[in-house]
Amino acid sequence: MADLDKAHNLLGMANRTRKLTLGMSVTQESLRAGRTILLLLAADLSENAAKKVSAVADEKKTPILRAGSKQKYGELFGRVELGIIGIEDHGFAKAIKKALQ
Repeated sequence: MADLDKAHNLLGMANRTRKLTLGMSVTQESLRAGRTILLLLAADLSENAAKKVSAVADEKKTPILRAGSKQKYGELFGRVELGIIGIEDHGFAKAIKKALQ
């Protein structure tokens, strides 16, 4: 069962250590450079936006998880909404994946 609170805490820690990318363009850049370990997409992200970033993730064989909401991720990172997050650290990626499955 997904533990969203734990995942949110881990995302906050990863952000403080600068191991996250937030938003479409910077995450696509990180994916292309091979720095993204895990791609996290909000469950309510539009299919069009998901396809754009997923295409790059698929090309690089980067795992993708869909969980949470754009509103909640936005609140966590001081934005109105946020639907695309790239995790650039193996430890955080593993822990977040475990928390969300």
